[in-house]
Amino acid sequence: MAARANWKGVLKIGEVAYPVALFTPALAAERIAFHILNRKSGHRVHREYVDAETGERVEAKDPEAILQGKSAKTQTPREAEYLAAIEIFYRVYDKIDQKVRAERYEQAMQRLHEHYPEDAEAAIFYALALNGAVDFDDKNYTKQLKAAAILNEEAKKQPNHPGIAHYLIHSYDFAPLAAMCVSTAQLYDKIAPASPHALHMPSHIYSMLGMWEDSVRSNLATKAAADDYAAKNFPDRTHPIVPHLSDFLVYAYLQTARDGDAQQVVESLPNLKPSLVAQLSIDTALAAIPARFALDRGRWNEGRSYLFAIANFPQRSRSPTSPARSVPHAQAILKQPAPGLLIWTGSKQNLPRRMTTTGPGKPASRNRRLRHGSCSPRASVTRHSVRCARRRTSTMPGKRT
Repeated sequence: MAARANWKGVLKIGEVAYPVALFTPALAAERIAFHILNRKSGHRVHREYVDAETGERVEAKDPEAILQGKSAKTQTPREAEYLAAIEIFYRVYDKIDQKVRAERYEQAMQRLHEHYPEDAEAAIFYALALNGAVDFDDKNYTKQLKAAAILNEEAKKQPNHPGIAHYLIHSYDFAPLAAMCVSTAQLYDKIAPASPHALHMPSHIYSMLGMWEDSVRSNLATKAAADDYAAKNFPDRTHPIVPHLSDFLVYAYLQTARDGDAQQVVESLPNLKPSLVAQLSIDTALAAIPARFALDRGRWNEGRSYLFAIANFPQRSRSPTSPARSVPHAQAILKQPAPGLLIWTGSKQNLPRRMTTTGPGKPASRNRRLRHGSCSPRASVTRHSVRCARRRTSTMPGKRT
């Protein structure tokens, strides 16, 4: 297929007009750059990159992998467009807000998809880009459903493509949409049975729909696969998904009144080896699990302190890589006086800002449970609408049947 021009126009010199077209270079050697000269001094004009919204100067930095790709001696126009698209997302990532970069990347992937409509991977990555740029205030779920439509079309051609199943779960990971993704959730762990993340992702849908036993099965399988992978590849570290899957596992245990199993998970957290990487999902899981365990059992005094820790923990410890540091850090915060019972009313993403208090000595209603955010840092949906009723009879203070 012939390359498509990025721009077409006419260059007019005197009375002669020349048709001009600009193409993405196929080879590094084909790249050209035009120098802009100052009319008065004749000196080259120095280029600076600025943020499109603030106008502030930012440095032009590319991740190493992109630079390597751009310098490759053999490169097709399509490959060059892929690199150009992802470069938009990572360029000056430390200066430009992620939401802005995600929207720009979405637009770049849309152009690439339109340039190469027969490229299945372009379609799949465009769907991923849509999910990365969703507007959480849009209750019509416009981008999520658009992404799902693209992925469902590709699934007809490649039903066992792991990326399609993965991104469909992210597309439908919202309470009003989750029921449309049960069949995909049940398929994904069979497509990639050795991948911890593939084993975990179906539990997003199961948790949304109150399919607690399926969620437990999914996350126990994830834990086994993650531990096995870590033992073979980094035996002195914990797989990064373990705290996150433990959060989902405790959630499912509590919803099925398996408090003893939930307690075992809670008590195992301080014994985790240092994590391989630093991730927000690790920090929030380690902080949320004990708070969830306390609140869901109505232990308000205990939960009061833990929720105060959650409110402060993400702000005070940005990226701890070791549970051994994370848990004592949270415990240190617990020693501070807590200003009333803090209830988490939003998503993990908005955790530090969206807190309310019932005041000292005024515990919140038993019906207000800690809401659980999605695996993705982008998601802000809550899962309170699908919880099953926990039928328990109080026998005496501190004990239940």
